[in-house]
Amino acid sequence: MIRKIQPPFACWTLAIALLLLVLRMQSVSSAATVDIEPVVYGGHAVDLSILVGGHEQCTIKLKGADGTAAKNAPCRLSLSKADDSIVVAGNYSFENGTKGRYAIRKGRQTIDVVDFEPASRALTRPGAPFGPRVSEFMKSARLFASKYKLESFDMEGGKPASSAEIDRAQKRLGYALPPELVSLLTTIGEIRQGDNAMTSVAKITDSYATMRQDWGTDEADLTDSYSPTMLAFLKASTLLYTEVGDGLGGLLFRPPPTKACGDEGIYIWTTQEEGTRNLSMDGACPNFERVFRWLVDRFVIERLADEMQEKAGAVLIDSSSGVQHLALTIEDGEAFRVALNRTWGESPLEDAQSTGKQGPKK
Repeated sequence: MIRKIQPPFACWTLAIALLLLVLRMQSVSSAATVDIEPVVYGGHAVDLSILVGGHEQCTIKLKGADGTAAKNAPCRLSLSKADDSIVVAGNYSFENGTKGRYAIRKGRQTIDVVDFEPASRALTRPGAPFGPRVSEFMKSARLFASKYKLESFDMEGGKPASSAEIDRAQKRLGYALPPELVSLLTTIGEIRQGDNAMTSVAKITDSYATMRQDWGTDEADLTDSYSPTMLAFLKASTLLYTEVGDGLGGLLFRPPPTKACGDEGIYIWTTQEEGTRNLSMDGACPNFERVFRWLVDRFVIERLADEMQEKAGAVLIDSSSGVQHLALTIEDGEAFRVALNRTWGESPLEDAQSTGKQGPKK
């Protein structure tokens, strides 16, 4: 019996093909999808090309309407790890002081792109407990901020909670806290960001009581601000996080079972100025891990992005969190200059509309 020998070059060919396939898959998985949406006001017109890696990706031709911002379909880009800039080239015009008189600016501008993914990848790594992943994220984000000389990262942990403290909090509530939250609290304690903070384990109670005691809200103001359905929701939920700004805002959690989310709890964002926002609307039904990512986007990445844009004119994206949304605007100066800024409110969790006094689905 003669045994057929596989030629060595055939083995090498197969190995190289497999290697190229793996590299291609890694390249695809590491690409960032970016939507650039031009915002052009009355008296403005743009005729611009968007280039990445020396290749034109799309063109934007648009005229603004009086009194409103004109928008068209976004320009979608795919940025690989090697793509560290976006080029905007062409011309735009704007009214030059007198209606009907226009100034035209022509030019080409390179805008640096920085990816936050090396710092945030711990939040999306499967398998590991949530608390240690958040701890790793905070360390990585602090190093990232230091590398780029950004001062707006101020997330800090507290004293880890004991199992007995968690048990007492859950006994006061009459239901279990989300397991991801428990993992976080027992690993690094309540997180603070300047004046913003998670509710202390020792003070966890229903949302209505927390608003009356910690927020200092009068009962009459609560009755005036919230519908009867929402007031009932406050008494059946707990407030997990408070934002301190011009007014107060907070993240509410109502435990399962719920009509909208079944075995998942419901998360509501409420503010003293804007009413309520149901983060579990339209079947999204996120767990605490996903809602925490929403908080990171809103209170960490947005602030870092604003600072990076202000200091260096660069755009901060995060390829670990889905499609990135950027707004393109023009500047009415003497030189050609455009700006790309992250836009807030484009994530699936943020698509839910503000509901005012309308209560959430139970």
